[in-house]
Amino acid sequence: MNTFQLTCFIAVANTLSFARAAENLHVTQPAVTHQIKVLEQELGVPLLHRSTRSVTLTPEGQTFLEDAKSADLPSRAMISARCCALAAAVLP
Repeated sequence: MNTFQLTCFIAVANTLSFARAAENLHVTQPAVTHQIKVLEQELGVPLLHRSTRSVTLTPEGQTFLEDAKSADLPSRAMISARCCALAAAVLP
């Protein structure tokens, strides 16, 4: 997990749009999509529900967003552990 992945996730969560997040971050939409996919793979849980018309946060995504917004940089590594523990409790 890196700060750009967190920045992309927060931007998508705030706008509920990959295109608007990319525009706000001054990067391409595929770059944002890639960063979110890599982040989700690292965490082992989906953070967003995607459809052709909308983006919404999963319960894990909501928890992750709260932690990501409130964490300072040194403590962001703890976010991954908390999210993975939540996923283990939720997934069968």
